[in-house]
Parts: sequence; structure tokens; C-alpha cells
Amino acid sequence: MGLVILVMLTSALWGCSSPYAPIHSQYLTTFKNENYQPLYHTGENAVLFMLHGMCYHGNGWATEHVNRIAATLDGVADQIDNGDSAFLFDEYLISREDYHLRVFALKSYNQVYPTEPWETDELKTASLNKSIKDSLVSDCLGDVVAYASPDYGPQLRKNLLSALNLAAQKVIHDYEIPDRVFFLSESLGSTMMRDVLVCEQPGDAFLQLAAKTETFFMSSNQLPLLNFLHSCQPDKSRAEMTGGAPQPVRKGILGLMDSVNQLRAARETSLRASGESPVITPLKVVAFSDPNDLLSYQIDVDSLGDESANVLSIPVSNSTTYFGWFANPLKVHTGYLENDSVLRLMSCGSEECH
Repeated sequence: MGLVILVMLTSALWGCSSPYAPIHSQYLTTFKNENYQPLYHTGENAVLFMLHGMCYHGNGWATEHVNRIAATLDGVADQIDNGDSAFLFDEYLISREDYHLRVFALKSYNQVYPTEPWETDELKTASLNKSIKDSLVSDCLGDVVAYASPDYGPQLRKNLLSALNLAAQKVIHDYEIPDRVFFLSESLGSTMMRDVLVCEQPGDAFLQLAAKTETFFMSSNQLPLLNFLHSCQPDKSRAEMTGGAPQPVRKGILGLMDSVNQLRAARETSLRASGESPVITPLKVVAFSDPNDLLSYQIDVDSLGDESANVLSIPVSNSTTYFGWFANPLKVHTGYLENDSVLRLMSCGSEECH
């Protein structure tokens, strides 16, 4: 009888797996050999802009994420009181003896929800169905619909641009100019950040930071799906800023890279005109995606058609797969910054943060 139980337990354990945890060594090697940059560099100061995905995210939405990053860096995280700016972003400072990372957790508010007559509340409804409808559909998927709308999408981009510009101004005027700048977006946030960087005209402070942008990290990447939305294009004012006629940019990842590299080139031109000799390298993108994530897609790097594109698409496992049949969809979609392998690679690269 004991042998039978042992066999059953062994079979159960064999049937439960996390095939991409930890991250496979080939991706760690590529990250290191192709000079992708992690957050930590000893003796430096850095800035990280974070943006959440769909669903309502209020004050402190990034606190647990920031604390996990701090723990991975063997540092301490403190939230900064940023007064009136709190409507647009939360601010944190991660510190260790030889390094400082200032984090701006940006906020996007949709405030557009489908409505029903008040009598609906009196109708007999299965409680689970109602809960899923109110949270997943009305609150979360409603964000995607609102962002795709020509009425609300542009305003959401303008609001996000205001947050970026204000945070950049604070960095430039109140703190030491960072050595490096990074972005970290989740889910729908990747598309929103891409469109802001492509289509809107950032202020001078943000241009200074764009020139120092090293790596754009994406979790639960939705760009392959949301590419089917109408993609905005730079307007005349953006063309004047970059010194020429409006230049069409490509969709998705390539459009993001086109745009940031244009901003960096404009800043480089300005610096050279003032007698400086900046070294500005092309943007690199690292996209994490769990194959079990219903709302995330691996990036087909080969199909991008641009061998010079610095894109690393990494499969990860955020949750256990049971008997090859089921993985918790919520944990899978929201667990990227709870995944130790993701945190280590993003924070320290392929090695420890010594």
C-alpha cells in the first residue's frame, strides 16, 4: 500500500511542472553576450519608469513590485512624498551602498465604464458571473476598448505624457542626472507607452532622459495582439522636434524602437552642437511572456524583418502547470514581478548583483 501511495505522489509531482522556471540558460547567455543592460550597475544612479496594465490601479499600486526589486538588489526601498504629483505617479527610491534607483510608478485612469439601469442590481445573477463581469469585463477589458476609442485613447496618451514630463522635470531639476534610464511596462501599458513615445511630443527634460534610455522591459507582452489596433503616427510638431519631415514609424516593437532612437538622435544632435561628444547606443527591448498567459504573446523576432533590432523575447513560468492541462490564469498574468528569475535577470543580468 505504501508503495502505491509513493508511486501516486511521484506521478502527481511529475505531472506538475514549471518548464521555464528558472529562465533557460540560452537567454541568460544572449542577455550577457549581446550587451543587454540590467538595472544595477555599481556606483551609478538610475531611473526606472513603470506603467501598469489594464484594470484600475490606485495609489501604491507598485509598492510590492518595488519592494521585490529592492530585495533582489539587496537594497532598501522608500516611498517619496511627491505631493500634488501623486495623482500622476508614485515615487520610490531604492538604495544600497553603491547604487541608487529612483522609480516612478506612472498611473493611467480610464474612468469610462459601461452602465446599466439600476434595476439590473435586483435581477437574479450568479454571484461568480457578476463578479467576473464587473471586474474582468467592465473594469479591465473596458480599458482596452476605451484606449482603442478615437474619443478616449488620445486623452489617455496625453495624460500619460503629462506624467512622464512631470517626472522627468523632477529628475532633471531636483536630483542628480542619472547614468541610465529604464522602462518597465505591463500588459496594455506596453502599447500605451509605445504610442506615447511614438506619437506625442515630450518636453525637454524627458528628451534628456531619453538619451540615456538603455533597456525597455515588458511583462505580459500584448503588442502582437494590439498591433491590430489603429497605430498612431508622429504629427508635424514631432517632426519639427526631430529635425525633418514626419517619418512614418513601424508598428509594435519596431515602432517603439524607431521612435526612441529618433528621440535619442535628436538629443545627440543637440549635444554635439554644444560641443559635447555623447555615446548613445540603440534601444534594447526585453519581453517576458509566460506561454500559459492568456493575454501575452511571444515576439517572433525573425518575422520583424530587421536583423539590427535588439529584441530578446524570453519565455518564463509564473505558475505551476498541472498535468499539462491547467495553470492559474490570474497568477500567470500578474506574476511576472513575483517571479524570482525575471526579477534577477531584470535587476542584475545573468549574474548576481555583487
